[in-house]
Amino acid sequence: MQNLVIRLALLITLFLMCISTNAQDKGNTIEIDSLRRVRMNVETQEKELLKISLEELQQKLKAKKISTVEFEQEKKSLAELHAKNIQSRTSIIDEMIDYLKRNENVNLSSQFKLPYELNEESRLNTIKKDTTRNIYFIKEYIQPYIGVGFSNAVRNNSFSDMPYKLSGSRYFELGIDYRHAFKKKGSLHLRYGIGLQIDGYKLPDNQYYVIDDKQVSIEQHPYKLKKSKFRRTDLIVPLHIEFQKLKGTKRKNGGVHYRYRDSWNFGVGGYAGVNLESMQILKYKDGSKNYRTKQSFSSGVNHTIYGLSAYVGKNSFKVYARYALSEMFKNNVPNAENTLAIGVRYSHW
Repeated sequence: MQNLVIRLALLITLFLMCISTNAQDKGNTIEIDSLRRVRMNVETQEKELLKISLEELQQKLKAKKISTVEFEQEKKSLAELHAKNIQSRTSIIDEMIDYLKRNENVNLSSQFKLPYELNEESRLNTIKKDTTRNIYFIKEYIQPYIGVGFSNAVRNNSFSDMPYKLSGSRYFELGIDYRHAFKKKGSLHLRYGIGLQIDGYKLPDNQYYVIDDKQVSIEQHPYKLKKSKFRRTDLIVPLHIEFQKLKGTKRKNGGVHYRYRDSWNFGVGGYAGVNLESMQILKYKDGSKNYRTKQSFSSGVNHTIYGLSAYVGKNSFKVYARYALSEMFKNNVPNAENTLAIGVRYSHW
């Protein structure tokens, strides 16, 4: 994901620079030659880095910190990672070379920070020369996340009164998460992003919502309901303070590889957002005819939402919970409802 973000950022920058310049295709010979030399060493560098990672993995296997099955799985993942790194790095360098050929007297390193050095001494050579060099996990990281679980509501601030069916009320969440470490080896992080959450609530006992002049009430349906579901879709911005301890693994050359793998993490914070859509879906039968109706409730719900949220987990999986401080309906009769949800969330660390 990191390589993808770097590549996209680079391509966008190059595109904007191409628009603003009318230089002829004369190229910058010095930087092009330097880039070509770096490109020739990409595969060798990644293979050497893979070798270092495999040595660390072998040490964990000997120390019985991982099983043979876990060793083989991790070995396969590392091989795939560095294969993708080779593809991404060579593609980025090719884009740089093409850009330099199209533009005269352009100094890439002076316009933006390059993802890979253009000099002869590569990242790998630096690692080999300094035998005590430590490797750190990146301070900033952007990643997608997905979450599923159960949703319900609390009426009149009483957790003993949950109005919806537990088995049929669920939520789905999808978004992008950005993590920033406050310090290079720090345990505290700031997480924020943007997400789309869809909550479904099923009323029991043949009940359904009725809206009249923005007033929302609950009534018994005249027909036997096969389905009575209220669904809302919200766009939210989550914000959390996260604690995750950095772990170090000693390498053969005397250095330490710091990363967050196999460490517990938990975060507390909240969210705010806006309602995009709210509707009620009913299914029932009248005689021999089946009916399925959809009714918009946008005029009856609060369009601004906010609440508290927290999570705890290890590696990619987390148990996640949120509680809305804002009421779901503007004028709910007879009870005020604050939604809550609990489930699991998956993201890459």
